[in-house]
Amino acid sequence: MDGMPISEEFLAAAGGLGLFLLGMGVMTDSLKQLAGASLGRWLARSTRSPTSGAVTGALTTAAVQSSSATTVAAVGFVAAGLLTFEQALGVEFGANVGTTITGWMVALLGFKLDLGAIAPLLVFAGALLRLMGRGRLSAFGGAVAGFGLVFTGIDVLQSGMAALGASITPESFPQDTIGGRVKLVGIGFLITLVTQSSSAGVATALAAVHGGAVSFQQAAAMVIGMDVGTTFTALIATLGGEPSTRRTGYAHVVYNSMTAVGAFLLLVPYARVLEAIHAGVLAAEPELALVGFHTFFNLLGLFAVLPFAGPFARLMTRLVPETGSTIDSLLDRRLQPTPAVALEASAAATRRLARSTLRFCARDLRRPMEASARRAGFARVQQQASRIHAFVTEIVTPRSDQRTHTAHVALIAAIDHLVRLAEHMETRHPVTVGRTQRRDVGAFVARRARGLGAKLLTASLNMRDGGSGARVDRLKAAWAEQAEGADDLRDRILTEAASGEVAGDRATACLDEDRHLVRIARHSYRMVEHLARAGERLVAAVPVNEELPASSRRSAAG
Repeated sequence: MDGMPISEEFLAAAGGLGLFLLGMGVMTDSLKQLAGASLGRWLARSTRSPTSGAVTGALTTAAVQSSSATTVAAVGFVAAGLLTFEQALGVEFGANVGTTITGWMVALLGFKLDLGAIAPLLVFAGALLRLMGRGRLSAFGGAVAGFGLVFTGIDVLQSGMAALGASITPESFPQDTIGGRVKLVGIGFLITLVTQSSSAGVATALAAVHGGAVSFQQAAAMVIGMDVGTTFTALIATLGGEPSTRRTGYAHVVYNSMTAVGAFLLLVPYARVLEAIHAGVLAAEPELALVGFHTFFNLLGLFAVLPFAGPFARLMTRLVPETGSTIDSLLDRRLQPTPAVALEASAAATRRLARSTLRFCARDLRRPMEASARRAGFARVQQQASRIHAFVTEIVTPRSDQRTHTAHVALIAAIDHLVRLAEHMETRHPVTVGRTQRRDVGAFVARRARGLGAKLLTASLNMRDGGSGARVDRLKAAWAEQAEGADDLRDRILTEAASGEVAGDRATACLDEDRHLVRIARHSYRMVEHLARAGERLVAAVPVNEELPASSRRSAAG
């Protein structure tokens, strides 16, 4: 490789970086698939405060090797009301620390142990498992193959950088002055924009400092820029998103920018202290010094910001206030790549709509509205339900993840019954009862409607968790009562119509109205039953945080 022209050396380094990126992508996707919904449930359970959120965020990011996956999960749980925004900020801050694990993995395993020699074997074994295995075994194979690709890429990148070291030296870059370090921060920022991965940028910086192409201080300045550059990617991803998503993106930018300023000011003192403790360490172990600096300034930023997580969250909330309907704010398509999180948000939206629909039904059953107001109100319900249905059906849950898949199916069924409930309420024609009709069958049907309305109102007022077993049983009893009384009422109506005690058109109207009541009761019961089934697998699996304020708990329950 020593005789290669510089273009070939550059291509070798670029190819190694490409293999690294490919390996990180395969490994991350496989780890997320392997973890399934359990990692997200653990994240929600373990987050009780910004501090515990920071620890959880760091561990989750280290486990799946993706800070974006951790952040998206936190955003989804905020949308569903399972976390406060303040707690989610702790998760996001911790994710910044967790992502530094990749640098340690590269420095220790890639440069010290030199796993590049056995990496092809890992790729081969992992690929076989991925192709021949099923479910979690296949995901494990993908993680192994991705891991092998990462170190294959590091090996090629290291060789390319070593060859470039003869042509590119620290003198080729801006010098280690204040102005030079500012330029190097900009170079690091641009590297992250090109690679769309701060981990890939850090790996490149490690290979460069290992090959002697840059000094420790120059590489450290570039790593600072890479930490800022990753916020640009996150910011672009949040454009056009819902308020909770944009809030998270802006918080990421502000926090990483503040941390970068602190890191820039601490770079020279850090290098001097390190040299004072262990003379010559920057020349002998520049890779470990670099990842140590990366972790150090991220930890320092975390400890500095955690005491002010509350005011920071309030500032972000003021900058990005809630807009539009509550249901629309929950349905953020950026959550869909993480099914369990997207379903949490969808379930919260469905519960809110179900609860408001039951209240609206109760109001109309107890005191019928004008036909135009009824049609307009339930048409809006159907439109909102259609938006939720479109969102939910775009989510893909593998059957291998039985808990999430069952919740997904139950949620779709609940939305279907919600739409049918609205259709029956929109098309019903309540039987009017005057003073002269208080003893006829129309008055009896009207009383049945009012009784059902009272039961639906009670259900809506107590609907705090998507439907408990007791509530399902009460609604099922209401449906059974409507259904059992329907046959007797039908016989009575037909008898009175035949004897001339009730006019034929009024008899038909009473029959139609009571059929609607039976179906309304059935769809209400089935809707709440399916929501309860989804809740057992989602809300019960990721319980509403007991430390949330009452308003947030109400939001989570819908």
